[in-house]
Amino acid sequence: MTLRHRLALWFTAITAVLFALFSLLIYFSAAQNREKEFYALLKKEGVTKAQLVLSGRIEPAILQDIYRNNRQILDEVEVAMYDTTFALLYHDAVDVDVVKETPEMLAQIIDQGTLRFKVKDYQAVGFVYSTQNKKFLITAAAYDQYGYAKLRNLRNTLLLSLALALLTLYWTGKFFAGRALRPVADITEKARKISATSLHLRLDSGNRRDELARLAHTFNDMLDRLEKSFEAQKSFVFHIAHELRTPLAALMTEAELALSRPRSDAEWKEAVTHILEDARRLSQLVSHLLDLAKASYDPAGISFKPEAPDEILTEAAYELTKNHPDYKVDFIPSSEECSPEPMQIMANAYLLRVAFLNLMENGCKFSPDHTCRIRWKIFVHQDQKSDTVAKERNSAAYVDIFFENSGPGIPAEDLPHIFEPFYRGSTQSRLHTGYGIGLSLSQKIIQLHKGRLDVESQPGLGAVFTVRLPLIFFS
Repeated sequence: MTLRHRLALWFTAITAVLFALFSLLIYFSAAQNREKEFYALLKKEGVTKAQLVLSGRIEPAILQDIYRNNRQILDEVEVAMYDTTFALLYHDAVDVDVVKETPEMLAQIIDQGTLRFKVKDYQAVGFVYSTQNKKFLITAAAYDQYGYAKLRNLRNTLLLSLALALLTLYWTGKFFAGRALRPVADITEKARKISATSLHLRLDSGNRRDELARLAHTFNDMLDRLEKSFEAQKSFVFHIAHELRTPLAALMTEAELALSRPRSDAEWKEAVTHILEDARRLSQLVSHLLDLAKASYDPAGISFKPEAPDEILTEAAYELTKNHPDYKVDFIPSSEECSPEPMQIMANAYLLRVAFLNLMENGCKFSPDHTCRIRWKIFVHQDQKSDTVAKERNSAAYVDIFFENSGPGIPAEDLPHIFEPFYRGSTQSRLHTGYGIGLSLSQKIIQLHKGRLDVESQPGLGAVFTVRLPLIFFS
């Protein structure tokens, strides 16, 4: 069953329940009013006949004839009158006697003053009537043919109205539900056309500001993210294939040359050395790719714990100088007053060390003296004092770490792209080996740590990479 039909049925069902309750209320209210009015009419008829009998203006026999004649056509009120000794004074038709009064009933009338009851389909009332300082007991009974006919007409009218109203509501609800859900059908039709090869398509949200428009906007935003993800994935796979092909081709060429003719031990040693260098470069590239993939994971899958950023910097510098003895890292002491306790951040030590190592290696590579200078600065919220911060671990505090080099700088046209995976600059960077992964990897890692990586550079004045990380401050 379609949503359109379900909405129409729900709307009809809810309205049917409300309409049925409203109809029942009307019907039972009308039934109670009919009963009350007829009891009042019976009492009035009883009083009228009692007055006629007691006044002697009309002979009882004439009243009885009138009753019998009218009874053939209408449901005439049958009246009986007794004195307080229960002696019958008058009866419209003793042979018919609908009520069949008994001494117990008459006694009950005296006790209660007025007694209302039913005899089969007849309504009856018994009451005490006082006149000329005497009391009489009067009963009156009749079948309310006219009242019951009106009730039947009311019932049939309500049922017919209910049926017609429900049919009208169902088709009206179906029509308006269809109009309201038409944008959903359009969204469904357009979404069906969107696939991996047509992610550029978007849903038309129109000028509406309703829930469906927000759904279309949300869906379009999701398509934007998917398209970027697909493009990034395609670019990633393309660049991986391109970067892996070069060292693999070099390995194959070295091996083919080595096997092309007989060689001496020295020549074999030289060939194996070249192959080993190419294999190391390939291993370094694979390591970078694995680190990039790990940095792209959901942060929930990476473990973080309190770490000292200065210790991670020291470890990264040691690893860099170990692998590149000609590289140098200078730590410039901070001129600010610091607590004797170490600053800490929530970090994954391995990933953060990789990010710092890449930034240090990048600084040393492009500096003429192969030196990267590192300094840092701690920032605390202006209305926080250092002694207060020392007590509150959730204070608004962060550390900026600056990686400076004295290289040729980064051209202005390269600055917007240096954090893109596999991007390599157009001038000086092409003079150095690399795969265009290090800076992109570092940025992803810093973002995983809820930090930020920025760069400032001018041609001929070197470059400064700034890492901003939130502190849990002092332990």
